[in-house]
Amino acid sequence: MNNLRNIIRNMSLCMIPILIIALQACNCNYFKPVPNEPGRIQFVNGLKMYEIDSITNHFPPSWSDYRLKNSNWTSRYCSSVDDSLSHDFRCFGVYSVELDLSEIDDVINNLSCQYKSDFFDDSIIRIDFWDIKEESSYRQQKFDSTRPPIYNLGNAYFGLGTEQDSSFSRKFGKFIKTEKQRLPTDLEIYIVDAQPGNFWKNKELADLEPRPVLPEKWKHGYSRGIGVSRSCSRVCWWVMAW
Repeated sequence: MNNLRNIIRNMSLCMIPILIIALQACNCNYFKPVPNEPGRIQFVNGLKMYEIDSITNHFPPSWSDYRLKNSNWTSRYCSSVDDSLSHDFRCFGVYSVELDLSEIDDVINNLSCQYKSDFFDDSIIRIDFWDIKEESSYRQQKFDSTRPPIYNLGNAYFGLGTEQDSSFSRKFGKFIKTEKQRLPTDLEIYIVDAQPGNFWKNKELADLEPRPVLPEKWKHGYSRGIGVSRSCSRVCWWVMAW
Protein backbone atom coordinates (compact mmCIF):
# COMPACT_ATOMS: atom_id res chain seq x y z
CA MET A 1 0.00 0.00 0.00
CA ASN A 2 2.83 2.38 0.89
CA ASN A 3 4.48 1.69 -2.47
CA LEU A 4 1.22 2.55 -4.22
CA ARG A 5 0.94 5.82 -2.31
CA ASN A 6 4.52 6.74 -3.23
CA ILE A 7 3.87 6.00 -6.89
CA ILE A 8 0.73 8.19 -6.86
CA ARG A 9 2.58 11.00 -5.04
CA ASN A 10 5.48 10.87 -7.52
CA MET A 11 3.06 10.90 -10.43
CA SER A 12 1.32 13.96 -8.93
CA LEU A 13 4.64 15.77 -8.55
CA CYS A 14 5.50 15.00 -12.12
CA MET A 15 2.16 16.37 -13.29
CA ILE A 16 2.62 19.76 -11.57
CA PRO A 17 4.92 21.29 -14.27
CA ILE A 18 2.57 20.04 -16.97
CA LEU A 19 -0.41 21.52 -15.13
CA ILE A 20 1.35 24.87 -14.70
CA ILE A 21 2.21 24.98 -18.40
CA ALA A 22 -1.39 24.14 -19.28
CA LEU A 23 -2.76 26.86 -16.99
CA GLN A 24 -0.33 29.40 -18.42
CA ALA A 25 -1.46 28.50 -21.91
CA CYS A 26 -5.09 28.97 -20.84
CA ASN A 27 -4.25 32.32 -19.23
CA CYS A 28 -2.66 33.54 -22.44
CA ASN A 29 -5.91 32.95 -24.27
CA TYR A 30 -8.51 33.65 -21.64
CA PHE A 31 -7.03 36.67 -19.87
CA LYS A 32 -5.66 38.56 -22.83
CA PRO A 33 -7.10 42.11 -23.18
CA VAL A 34 -10.48 42.21 -24.85
CA PRO A 35 -10.22 44.35 -28.00
CA ASN A 36 -12.23 47.57 -28.14
CA GLU A 37 -12.51 47.26 -31.89
CA PRO A 38 -15.74 45.21 -31.93
CA GLY A 39 -17.52 47.83 -29.80
CA ARG A 40 -16.42 50.60 -32.11
CA ILE A 41 -17.45 48.59 -35.14
CA GLN A 42 -20.87 48.20 -33.53
CA PHE A 43 -20.97 51.95 -32.99
CA VAL A 44 -20.21 52.62 -36.65
CA ASN A 45 -22.83 50.04 -37.63
CA GLY A 46 -25.31 51.84 -35.41
CA LEU A 47 -24.66 55.03 -37.34
CA LYS A 48 -26.01 53.28 -40.43
CA MET A 49 -29.45 54.23 -39.15
CA TYR A 50 -28.33 57.82 -39.72
CA GLU A 51 -28.01 59.63 -43.06
CA ILE A 52 -24.68 61.35 -42.29
CA ASP A 53 -21.76 59.18 -43.41
CA SER A 54 -18.99 61.58 -42.41
CA ILE A 55 -19.95 62.14 -38.77
CA THR A 56 -16.76 60.49 -37.44
CA ASN A 57 -14.40 61.93 -40.05
CA HIS A 58 -12.80 64.37 -37.60
CA PHE A 59 -11.68 61.53 -35.31
CA PRO A 60 -7.95 60.70 -35.46
CA PRO A 61 -6.93 57.35 -37.00
CA SER A 62 -5.94 56.03 -33.57
CA TRP A 63 -9.55 55.88 -32.36
CA SER A 64 -10.04 52.44 -33.93
CA ASP A 65 -6.89 50.95 -32.32
CA TYR A 66 -8.01 47.82 -30.45
CA ARG A 67 -5.07 48.06 -28.02
CA LEU A 68 -6.39 51.22 -26.36
CA LYS A 69 -7.75 51.07 -22.83
CA ASN A 70 -11.49 50.98 -22.25
CA SER A 71 -11.48 54.41 -20.56
CA ASN A 72 -10.51 56.02 -23.86
CA TRP A 73 -13.80 55.17 -25.55
CA THR A 74 -17.42 55.54 -24.42
CA SER A 75 -20.50 55.25 -26.56
CA ARG A 76 -24.21 54.66 -26.64
CA TYR A 77 -25.97 53.88 -29.88
CA CYS A 78 -28.95 52.27 -31.56
CA SER A 79 -28.92 48.80 -32.92
CA SER A 80 -27.69 48.55 -36.49
CA VAL A 81 -30.95 46.75 -37.21
CA ASP A 82 -33.82 49.18 -37.68
CA ASP A 83 -35.97 47.69 -34.91
CA SER A 84 -39.41 49.29 -34.72
CA LEU A 85 -39.52 48.44 -31.00
CA SER A 86 -36.25 50.20 -30.19
CA HIS A 87 -37.49 53.80 -29.74
CA ASP A 88 -33.97 54.90 -28.83
CA PHE A 89 -33.03 57.20 -31.68
CA ARG A 90 -29.98 58.89 -30.22
CA CYS A 91 -26.33 58.04 -29.96
CA PHE A 92 -23.00 59.46 -28.89
CA GLY A 93 -19.36 58.47 -29.03
CA VAL A 94 -16.47 59.97 -27.07
CA TYR A 95 -12.79 59.21 -27.64
CA SER A 96 -10.34 60.58 -25.04
CA VAL A 97 -6.57 60.84 -25.54
CA GLU A 98 -3.75 62.18 -23.40
CA LEU A 99 -1.51 64.54 -25.38
CA ASP A 100 1.25 66.97 -24.55
CA LEU A 101 0.63 70.70 -25.06
CA SER A 102 2.39 70.91 -28.41
CA GLU A 103 0.30 68.00 -29.72
CA ILE A 104 -2.85 69.74 -28.49
CA ASP A 105 -1.80 72.86 -30.39
CA ASP A 106 -1.35 70.76 -33.53
CA VAL A 107 -4.83 69.28 -33.16
CA ILE A 108 -6.44 72.71 -32.76
CA ASN A 109 -4.42 74.35 -35.55
CA ASN A 110 -5.43 71.64 -38.00
CA LEU A 111 -9.09 71.72 -36.99
CA SER A 112 -11.76 73.34 -39.10
CA CYS A 113 -14.51 74.41 -36.72
CA GLN A 114 -17.65 76.55 -36.65
CA TYR A 115 -16.92 78.14 -33.30
CA LYS A 116 -15.13 77.78 -29.98
CA SER A 117 -16.68 78.10 -26.54
CA ASP A 118 -16.14 77.57 -22.84
CA PHE A 119 -17.85 74.27 -21.98
CA PHE A 120 -19.51 75.84 -18.92
CA ASP A 121 -21.08 78.70 -20.88
CA ASP A 122 -24.76 78.39 -19.92
CA SER A 123 -25.93 79.82 -23.22
CA ILE A 124 -24.91 76.55 -24.94
CA ILE A 125 -27.26 73.58 -24.81
CA ARG A 126 -25.42 70.66 -23.21
CA ILE A 127 -27.30 67.47 -24.01
CA ASP A 128 -27.32 64.75 -21.40
CA PHE A 129 -28.48 61.65 -23.23
CA TRP A 130 -29.72 59.97 -20.07
CA ASP A 131 -32.10 62.86 -19.31
CA ILE A 132 -33.21 63.79 -22.81
CA LYS A 133 -36.68 62.29 -22.15
CA GLU A 134 -36.93 63.42 -18.52
CA GLU A 135 -37.64 67.12 -18.20
CA SER A 136 -37.54 66.89 -14.40
CA SER A 137 -33.89 65.76 -14.59
CA TYR A 138 -32.77 68.44 -16.99
CA ARG A 139 -30.81 71.10 -15.11
CA GLN A 140 -30.21 73.68 -17.80
CA GLN A 141 -33.29 75.89 -17.98
CA LYS A 142 -32.11 78.76 -20.20
CA PHE A 143 -29.94 78.65 -23.29
CA ASP A 144 -29.48 80.20 -26.71
CA SER A 145 -31.55 78.03 -29.06
CA THR A 146 -29.77 79.47 -32.11
CA ARG A 147 -26.50 77.82 -31.08
CA PRO A 148 -26.05 74.09 -31.71
CA PRO A 149 -26.09 71.67 -28.79
CA ILE A 150 -22.95 69.99 -27.53
CA TYR A 151 -22.51 66.71 -25.73
CA ASN A 152 -22.29 67.19 -21.95
CA LEU A 153 -19.13 65.01 -21.79
CA GLY A 154 -20.22 63.41 -18.52
CA ASN A 155 -18.79 60.10 -19.76
CA ALA A 156 -15.57 61.53 -21.17
CA TYR A 157 -12.45 60.44 -19.30
CA PHE A 158 -10.17 63.20 -17.97
CA GLY A 159 -8.51 61.27 -15.15
CA LEU A 160 -10.06 63.42 -12.41
CA GLY A 161 -12.24 60.72 -10.90
CA THR A 162 -16.00 60.72 -10.57
CA GLU A 163 -18.58 62.71 -8.62
CA GLN A 164 -22.07 61.98 -7.37
CA ASP A 165 -25.06 63.03 -9.42
CA SER A 166 -28.75 62.14 -9.59
CA SER A 167 -31.19 61.47 -12.38
CA PHE A 168 -34.92 60.89 -12.54
CA SER A 169 -35.86 57.28 -13.28
CA ARG A 170 -39.16 56.78 -15.06
CA LYS A 171 -38.99 53.10 -14.19
CA PHE A 172 -38.85 53.74 -10.43
CA GLY A 173 -40.65 57.08 -10.44
CA LYS A 174 -37.99 58.85 -8.39
CA PHE A 175 -34.51 60.34 -8.49
CA ILE A 176 -31.69 57.83 -8.19
CA LYS A 177 -28.02 58.36 -7.45
CA THR A 178 -25.60 58.18 -10.35
CA GLU A 179 -21.94 58.92 -11.00
CA LYS A 180 -20.34 60.97 -13.73
CA GLN A 181 -16.81 61.90 -14.67
CA ARG A 182 -15.44 65.03 -13.00
CA LEU A 183 -14.78 67.65 -15.67
CA PRO A 184 -11.84 70.11 -15.67
CA THR A 185 -12.63 73.79 -15.16
CA ASP A 186 -10.60 74.82 -18.23
CA LEU A 187 -12.58 72.60 -20.62
CA GLU A 188 -13.02 74.24 -24.03
CA ILE A 189 -15.30 73.12 -26.85
CA TYR A 190 -14.62 73.33 -30.57
CA ILE A 191 -17.65 72.62 -32.78
CA VAL A 192 -16.59 71.07 -36.07
CA ASP A 193 -20.04 70.66 -37.57
CA ALA A 194 -23.65 70.79 -36.39
CA GLN A 195 -26.99 70.71 -38.18
CA PRO A 196 -30.61 70.66 -37.04
CA GLY A 197 -33.08 68.32 -38.71
CA ASN A 198 -34.27 64.75 -38.69
CA PHE A 199 -31.46 62.78 -40.33
CA TRP A 200 -32.60 59.35 -39.16
CA LYS A 201 -33.51 56.99 -41.97
CA ASN A 202 -36.66 56.01 -40.10
CA LYS A 203 -37.88 59.55 -39.57
CA GLU A 204 -41.40 58.69 -38.47
CA LEU A 205 -40.20 56.37 -35.73
CA ALA A 206 -37.54 58.84 -34.59
CA ASP A 207 -40.23 61.51 -34.18
CA LEU A 208 -42.08 59.28 -31.73
CA GLU A 209 -39.31 59.59 -29.15
CA PRO A 210 -40.06 62.57 -26.87
CA ARG A 211 -37.47 65.28 -26.30
CA PRO A 212 -39.21 67.79 -24.02
CA VAL A 213 -35.95 69.43 -22.95
CA LEU A 214 -34.95 70.58 -26.43
CA PRO A 215 -36.23 73.56 -28.44
CA GLU A 216 -38.21 72.74 -31.55
CA LYS A 217 -35.35 73.75 -33.85
CA TRP A 218 -33.07 71.19 -32.23
CA LYS A 219 -35.57 68.40 -31.62
CA HIS A 220 -33.37 66.38 -33.96
CA GLY A 221 -29.93 66.99 -35.35
CA TYR A 222 -26.28 66.15 -34.96
CA SER A 223 -23.12 67.83 -33.78
CA ARG A 224 -19.50 66.84 -33.55
CA GLY A 225 -16.33 68.39 -32.25
CA ILE A 226 -13.63 68.16 -29.61
CA GLY A 227 -13.24 69.06 -25.95
CA VAL A 228 -9.82 70.28 -24.82
CA SER A 229 -8.33 70.55 -21.34
CA ARG A 230 -4.74 71.74 -21.15
CA SER A 231 -4.57 71.22 -17.38
CA CYS A 232 -5.37 67.52 -17.92
CA SER A 233 -3.43 67.26 -21.20
CA ARG A 234 -6.55 65.73 -22.75
CA VAL A 235 -8.42 65.98 -26.01
CA CYS A 236 -11.86 64.34 -26.33
CA TRP A 237 -13.27 63.81 -29.79
CA TRP A 238 -17.05 63.43 -29.69
CA VAL A 239 -20.06 62.93 -31.95
CA MET A 240 -23.74 62.83 -31.15
CA ALA A 241 -26.96 62.37 -33.07
CA TRP A 242 -30.41 62.68 -31.56
